[in-house]
Amino acid sequence: MLGQRQIHNLALIGFMGTGKSSVGRLVADTLHFTFLDTDHVIEARAGLTICEIFQRQGEAAFRDLERRIVAELARRKKTVISTGGGLPVNEANLVSLKTHALVVCLWASPEKIFERVHDHSHRPLSSVLCAKWLGKSFISFVWRRLLIDERSNQVPGKRVGV
Repeated sequence: MLGQRQIHNLALIGFMGTGKSSVGRLVADTLHFTFLDTDHVIEARAGLTICEIFQRQGEAAFRDLERRIVAELARRKKTVISTGGGLPVNEANLVSLKTHALVVCLWASPEKIFERVHDHSHRPLSSVLCAKWLGKSFISFVWRRLLIDERSNQVPGKRVGV
């Protein structure tokens, strides 16, 4: 069919702590796909941790690195891609991912996310999240604002918790 996209990969999006890396590794093993974590690729190329990039170069520099990695992913085949939690904020990143990947949004309850990330110093936004934790309303607000259901390939309202 003309205009039908060719899906060769699986991209997992979702808020930090929803299980993208853990689930991604399991799915990649099951499907005999390669596993790729965009944050790990950025750290390897920059020679800095994500936190160091945020501190030394700022979020804009990090998002530019992220955008470049996403553009390169179109050449990959049989890859499960775990994206950084903020990657879907840039609509162009999702448009690019959807050209070659089934994009699935992982969800977890605000309480589960807090439990998973509250003591993770390697996550640049986790300290902000913990310092300003407002419970369910904070997480709900962030993801409502991002409209992730509509941006991923999932049916809006159909969520599976991790």
